[in-house]
Formats: sequence, structure tokens, C-alpha cells
Amino acid sequence: MKTRFAALAAIAAVGALLPATASAQGGTVLFNSQVNMTAPPPPAGQVDNFPQNKQNEPGIALDPQTGALIVGSNDEIDEPLCRTSATGTGACPFAPNVGTSGVYFSLDRGVHWTQPSFTESASGVGSCEGRVIHTLPGYCEQNLESLGDPNLAVGPARGSDGRFSLANGSVVYYANLAMAASGAGLPSISISRSIDDGASWKAPVTVSTSSDNPVDFNDKINVWADANPKSPFFGNVYASWTLFIGAGRFGKSNTFEPEPIVFARSTDGGQTWSRIIRLSQSANNGTVGGRQGSLIRSGPDGTVYVMWKGAINQHSEQLLAVSHDGGATFGGPMPVAAVNDIPSPLGGSSFRDNSFPSADVNQQTGALYVVWANEESTPPTALIKFTESDDGGLSWTTPKTVGGAAGAVNAFFPSVAASPDGANVFVAWPAQTWKANGTPPGAGVVSQFAAFQLRSHGVWGGAHLLSTAFGDPDGSSTNSLGAQFLGDYATAVADNSTGWFVWSDTRNEAACSAVDAFRAGTAPRPNPDTACPPSASGQLFGNSDIFVGAVGF
Repeated sequence: MKTRFAALAAIAAVGALLPATASAQGGTVLFNSQVNMTAPPPPAGQVDNFPQNKQNEPGIALDPQTGALIVGSNDEIDEPLCRTSATGTGACPFAPNVGTSGVYFSLDRGVHWTQPSFTESASGVGSCEGRVIHTLPGYCEQNLESLGDPNLAVGPARGSDGRFSLANGSVVYYANLAMAASGAGLPSISISRSIDDGASWKAPVTVSTSSDNPVDFNDKINVWADANPKSPFFGNVYASWTLFIGAGRFGKSNTFEPEPIVFARSTDGGQTWSRIIRLSQSANNGTVGGRQGSLIRSGPDGTVYVMWKGAINQHSEQLLAVSHDGGATFGGPMPVAAVNDIPSPLGGSSFRDNSFPSADVNQQTGALYVVWANEESTPPTALIKFTESDDGGLSWTTPKTVGGAAGAVNAFFPSVAASPDGANVFVAWPAQTWKANGTPPGAGVVSQFAAFQLRSHGVWGGAHLLSTAFGDPDGSSTNSLGAQFLGDYATAVADNSTGWFVWSDTRNEAACSAVDAFRAGTAPRPNPDTACPPSASGQLFGNSDIFVGAVGF
């Protein structure tokens, strides 16, 4: 608690964030709500329920026709608890044939959430028939397991006449990685579809197939649906991801395996997908550099924009590829902005982070908005930068700092969402109190929260707190227990009156001295389910949750 008061004092001292109830110009925080269901209590004789209480990497989509919100995350609620090995140390593995793509929906604009359960209906591999799961259904029946990296979009449904129309309702697309149910092999890309806002799901469709290359590792999927009726490509669905060619990311000593950004499209509502095309070069070496974190958006005229973080002349750069024919062909990558990558990890933490771009398009004017985390200032601080283009990505404004504060607040994982009427640009991000680069992690070293800034009718309203509570990232963890873990991104969406931001929240986590000792190399790996008792106020080790904050415009 002392740490949390110190964090508030630091924020107030530099004026980095205003009170949670902001001015009308800056937007008003309406509520925070927990999205995921609470994990079952620990069984008799145990004190924790890790990793069943672990969620991260959330994505969110808004159905504009019904107002429903749909969220996905990496969710280990169906995984077994940790076990004790023969040597007396704990092991928290991912079990084969157990999916980790969580799904949740809200029918009241994010105040309350449902995490549905599903009964598997076919034998598949092993004994999944009749098994109740709390993650995406339909995988075991195809001898697959869902593997997370969730990303969601909403588009129009296709009628019996083959045409897309808003009158047909909406389709929610949930893209994620998938593995063989045995756990063998490498991830592919699969997309599930729902016509009832996440309550039920059609069988997943595999986008990347063995015809692409059965030894390739597919990663960081992004999905987008053209939902603007003015677009000549209304109803098209697009997917992009990083393709690690030859599985070099796993099992090879050379970490510079080729990794192009690739793209596929569907013109029939996600039932079938085109063969992939490469949007970038493939080479990844000390001279060229690699690329990651692709994201797709489309404009009111149907232009398709794919962004990612790559490199130019050995320096990180946000890059953009553009298609004017509905994703059939693309021009070569164009520069958006130079990037100073934030350190991974940030000072005082051990979770990984990145400087991937987030983007959105004004559906009235076609303007592009891009945000990312950038290290700059004195002392070095992770700040959120914003730039925009009014000419289809040919030129960009000088990047503006919209989040973080030098020497006080490190900000990361930003997301941007434009309101459909074009009046508001909503930017939100997780953040933590600043520590110098290289500061060792530990219990109470930093405090985490979420924040936002709103541009209304061209005027920025200043940064504001979005969280209603602070948390300690030291209670988050990889399954190996070797480091903290929050995933790789968080996500924002907006309509004309409200912006929503979903993030991995640490307010219900508790640090564990036994795990900290293992991370420091002074003790063997513990079993957290027996070695990590709850805090005095009931927080549990590993209990990262998915939270949504809502901001009224």
C-alpha cells in the first residue's frame, strides 16, 4: 500500500496525469470492470491456483449494430495446476489438448461480462468429448488446440445471395494461433466466427496451411473486417502476421531466421482464404533487422493499410504497405516514423515489452492515426507518440507525445481508436511508475495502472488516469516462473460516445518471495500453488486479470 501511495505522489508531483474524473474536453472515466471469470479456488492443501488465474494479451471488438463488446485473451483457466517434480521443485507446463484462447462478451456496454462455457461434442484427440471448456470451442474436434495471441474484428454478415449487408447482422472474427492437439509441431493461424456476439462459435478455419510450409512458425496474428458500407470492398476480411520461415525461432542457434510480414484475405466472410502474399522483405540479420507487430485497418474508400515495426538503415521504423484493390496487391513499404525502441524489460520490471504500432482510420475523412511506445527524453523514459497522415500515408505529422512523463511514468502497449463520426481520437495505454533502466525487479518496485488521452474535435484534453486501482507486476509470471509476464499488447475501440480500453491488470496479484528468490538465482524453482500464500488482502500470485475501462466523450 505504501508503494501505491508513493506512485500517486510521483504522478501528482509532475502533473503527468489528472484525476480519474476528467474534464468534458478530456473525457470522463465511467467505470473499470473485470472481464474474465475468477479462477476456481485452490484445492485443499494448496494456497494458490496458478496458472488457472493467469490472463493476458487482450483484444477487444465492438459490434456497432448491437452495441455488444467481445474480448479475447490468453486464458489458462482450463490448464492443470502446477505440480511438484521428483526433485521437489514445481513445474507449471502447458498441457497438450488444452486451449488457451479465452472469450468474453458484454451486452451492457462493458459493465458486466460473461465468459461462456462450451461442451465439446466430438472425440477428437484424447478424451475431449463431453468435456466442458471456457475457451474457444471447435478445436479439439479438428485435432487442434487454441493457442492464444487473440485478435478480434467485426464485419457485416453475408446473405444467401452472396452479398454483404448490415441487414444480415454482424460476424465477429476471432484470430489466434493453433497447435496440434498433441502439442507437437508449430503454430498455424486459425480464425473462428460468431454471429451472436460471442455466445457461440463456428468451427475454426485455418488460414495458414501446410501448403504455405509445414515447418514455418506463424506469430502475432491481426485480423480486420471492412465494415464501412461506402467501401467498394465492404465485407472483405483481412489477416496479417509474422512468418518465421523454417522454424528458426525454435530449436536453432541462429536467431536471425527470415521473418516477412505476410497477408491473406477472404471475400466470402472468412469461409476461405487466399494464399499468402509477402508485404516485406524476408531477410533478418544484423544489417537489415527484422520486423514484427503487424496491424491492418481500412479506409472509407476501401484502401487497406498494413503497418508493422521494421527497420531502415539499421534503425527501427514504423512501416506501412498500402493496397487500393481490396488486398489483392500492395505497394512496397513506406516509412511512417523513426522509432527508438523502449527497453525490454523496463526499469524495475522483468516482463517483455515492445514498440509495435497501433493504428486506426477516420471513417469520415480517411485520416490515419498511429501510436507507439518510444524511448526518449532525459532521463530515458518510455513515452507514447502519436502521428497522423491526411494523404493516405504519403506524409506524416511530427510525432507528438501523448502519454508518459520523463522520469516519472513509463508508458507502453498503446492503442488508438477513432470514433465513427470522426470527432474523437481515443488513445490509451498501460503504464508504471518510472525506474531507471536496469533497475532490478521485485515486490513493490513499481506500481502499474492504465491511462488515456482524448482528442475531441482536434483538441487534446491531456493525459488522465483510467485505472481505479494500482497493481504490482511482480505478481505476474511466465509459466516457467523465470520472469514477470503481461503479454505483448492491449487494445482500444470506440463508438461516437464512448471509448473502451482493455489491458492486463495486476491489481489482484501478489508477489511471492519464493518465486522472487528463484528469479534471483538464490533458490530452486518452487511450486507456487504450495509456496505462494495470498496477501493479507486476498491477492494471489500470478492472478493477472483482464480489465476494461470506459471513457465517455
